[in-house]
Amino acid sequence: MHDLDYIINNLDIRSPYGREALRNLAPFRRKDEALAQKCFDDIEVLVALGKDRLDEIGIGLAFFKNIRGTIAKIENMPLNQVELFEIKGFLLALERFASVQADVPVIIGTITPSLDILDPKGLRLAPFSLESPTLTAIRHEKNSSPENWAEVCLREDAEEKRVMEELSQALRAFIPDFLAVMNALGQMDLLRAKALAAIEYGGCRPKISMNTLVFKGMGNPYITAALAERGRRFTKISIALNQGVAVITGANMGGKSVALKTLVLNANLCRLGFFPIADEALAPLFDDICLIASDGQSTRCGLSSFGAEISRLNEIIPRLPNEYLLIALDEPARTTNPAEGAAIARGLAEYLAEAPAISVITTHYERIAAPGMARYQMAGLCKDIAGLNSADIADLASHMSFELLMTPPDAPVPKDAITICQIMGLDEALMRKITQARSTASLSL
Repeated sequence: MHDLDYIINNLDIRSPYGREALRNLAPFRRKDEALAQKCFDDIEVLVALGKDRLDEIGIGLAFFKNIRGTIAKIENMPLNQVELFEIKGFLLALERFASVQADVPVIIGTITPSLDILDPKGLRLAPFSLESPTLTAIRHEKNSSPENWAEVCLREDAEEKRVMEELSQALRAFIPDFLAVMNALGQMDLLRAKALAAIEYGGCRPKISMNTLVFKGMGNPYITAALAERGRRFTKISIALNQGVAVITGANMGGKSVALKTLVLNANLCRLGFFPIADEALAPLFDDICLIASDGQSTRCGLSSFGAEISRLNEIIPRLPNEYLLIALDEPARTTNPAEGAAIARGLAEYLAEAPAISVITTHYERIAAPGMARYQMAGLCKDIAGLNSADIADLASHMSFELLMTPPDAPVPKDAITICQIMGLDEALMRKITQARSTASLSL
């Protein structure tokens, strides 16, 4: 899903532990409400700190190197001097970070006793060397250029090995502390990145509901960025859904797919512990969010787009009794013949209306929404389009309204496709044939 990938790939993660936390990011489910609320609490605290303070925290996080492999090694074998140097560097960064993290919601802590093992003089300087009274004596003897210099070097190597084994043994007791600190750093880094995303994109703290999904003023950063490159602005979208099915209609190029994917994006952000990009948000913690869209289908096993849709439905439907799902279908059955396609879309709407899930269907077919179903419509072409011609095609979007309007179930589906053909300068002879066909046939499009 490009929309979600855009946000994830642009997160400001500063440490290897933050990147690890991001790779292991798991969605919250209904049973995880307390954990989700704590996550939203923490992001709210970080957002209140402001971007400058979060940048300062990010500078501190950037000093941490990945020493997980070194900590794993210490459990079974002694470390070498380079690895002990790495651990000391990590512990020095951790001690410095303690002053930075005073007002953050995640307690990182320090492991001062382990740093004292590697820095017994308390100098808190980066260089590291192996030290012991025996090593001091051997090195003094070695520097005097004795005749048995080779034998002295062997004794020095043996003593250094003994010291490394001794230090490794002493550090071994702190393995749980190292692991806890690394996990906390990852959590802190990811929460900070989520807070920065909320600040940058205009996110809001969502309220968690049981069966109601409401977004007011939704945004979509991926599409916003794409539109900005063409000098256009994203139209914020609002929608309110309850358990059952809602149908979104509209003409081609009217924004149905964008509206649906923006809804799915923000519902996904909620269950992944992000602030959704919206002015207000009320959302359940879905067990899963299922998007069926032709541009997201794999034609696995040689299936057509239509076959892939049916295969995906066969995977989803058995899950309905045991999981609470958001099901989003973008123009289902549009690649089959119109009569059967409309019947399939209508049957889907009726089936999902009775399912224990929240479902949304976009369609250009007529009479899909039955009484009792929520019905939304993309506003489509504005009324002031008289005189538009092919020269205006580059600015066609400025004559479209991408507002999502609530309408009665029996409201007619907008029919802007032929008008768009005309504006885009389709061959005049072909346009006459199309116009004649519209006036002489009843087409269910």
